[in-house]
Amino acid sequence: MRPPLSKELWREPELAQRAARPDALTFRQWNGRRRGLAYEPAAFYTPPERMRDAAPGAALARGWRVV
Repeated sequence: MRPPLSKELWREPELAQRAARPDALTFRQWNGRRRGLAYEPAAFYTPPERMRDAAPGAALARGWRVV
């Protein structure tokens, strides 16, 4: 599975409204089918409160606004 192209996300008019619920983030692929934006289920990701105790490595910040 490839990550979504930015042009696929730009065409989603309601994506910003659905950002409050990460599980509801979907987009329409080039072939017309809808697909979820997340690669893994929410249980796969470590909550921010437990980051200091987790093994070192890359992390994904969910629920934060990046400006």
